[in-house]
Amino acid sequence: MLGALLNDKDAQVTFFNMVQTMEVFYDKDHHTIAGVIRRLYDEKQSIDMLTVCEALKKDGILKSVGGAARIAKIAGKVSYGAHIEIHASVLLEKYLKRGVGQFASKLLTMSGSETADAFEEIATVQNGLEALLNQTLVEREVGIEDVLEEESFRWQEHDETGMAGLSTGIKSIDLLTGGMCNTDLVVVGARPGQGKTALVLSILRNMCLQNIPCGIFSLEMGRSQLVQRLLSQQSSVAGYKIKVNKLEQYDRIRLFEAKAVMRTWPIKINDEAGMTLRRLRTKATIWKKKHGIRFLVVDYLQLMGSDNNKANREAVISEISRGLKVLAKDLDIPIIALSQLSREVEKRTDKMPQLSDLRESGAIEQDADQIWFLMRPDYYKMDGSISVDGGNYDCADVCILDVAKFRAGETKQVPLKFHSMTMTFTDY
Repeated sequence: MLGALLNDKDAQVTFFNMVQTMEVFYDKDHHTIAGVIRRLYDEKQSIDMLTVCEALKKDGILKSVGGAARIAKIAGKVSYGAHIEIHASVLLEKYLKRGVGQFASKLLTMSGSETADAFEEIATVQNGLEALLNQTLVEREVGIEDVLEEESFRWQEHDETGMAGLSTGIKSIDLLTGGMCNTDLVVVGARPGQGKTALVLSILRNMCLQNIPCGIFSLEMGRSQLVQRLLSQQSSVAGYKIKVNKLEQYDRIRLFEAKAVMRTWPIKINDEAGMTLRRLRTKATIWKKKHGIRFLVVDYLQLMGSDNNKANREAVISEISRGLKVLAKDLDIPIIALSQLSREVEKRTDKMPQLSDLRESGAIEQDADQIWFLMRPDYYKMDGSISVDGGNYDCADVCILDVAKFRAGETKQVPLKFHSMTMTFTDY
């Protein structure tokens, strides 16, 4: 391999397109020589026996790798890079096997330890294996004909529904957005009390009723509160009556009927406190592989922790928003993440949030494919009616959903009906 790189320019192009790390070379000297060749290639300098020797000499490591005589010997082994793709594939496979062996050894050591955190160790190994695969599986390019073929299947699949993605069960949102599309990160921002969690739970319930496997990471509410909210939505029994257990006989009947329906819902709930991006990614990946989840909710961004204790909060939120977008692409599912807003909203006469109100990081605005804002006029003691998208609606029960960013369509406001007794959103 090294001989081919020293003698054949075409081999250099093919090799460096396939191989991303020089650690594929097991021998330490080979690894060092390959690193110098890679540096010369990146700097668009000529690569041959003499230039490589000179570069090694400048780095003060020519003698340690065997001197010019060894470089000459390597260069003399081949004259051109025949079958370079096959040889590079073999090299990558050997490297992959070595890496898997190292991680297997790490897991074996951890299994005998009394103090190791098994979940953290497994997450670390899983992330390491993913990084290892990303270094070896580099053929991500496809021809346009393959993409067109995939698109044509999508047209047929959604021909009956007219939807580009999964239905939220709220027609006004579906008409505007085309549904929840795979790989999209949707951020829902609002001040406290506007109904962020109520909206995503309404969408989750509608997804479950369509038998679409879902998952939710609830960092704010415990699993019991979450299920109480869903029971209230499904049974139409007021949420406060369920919470304080002041139920009439007909309430209990409706709750047991709702329970019978909800037992079959394909939804996974995680209410672990202090969730980090790494742990969330690991658990979501397991849900995808084991349960086939097609939709994910994170409630909410600012409550997530960081694996990097030294980073400031803005850097942490940037890392989380970027990580969730990458996760949506990797799992090929839509993700909705809730976000708190700054108090600047309360200082303005117009209470509709703006993009600048997104709390702690402008990276959220950059990473999200869609950003929705919620505003309930009744919460701000507004009386009478309010105009939304050309129509007038009662302030007492309307919630304005403002699509403030939409990469694939128009930004617009739509009215939703908010049912305060059951904390449910529907079309107005």
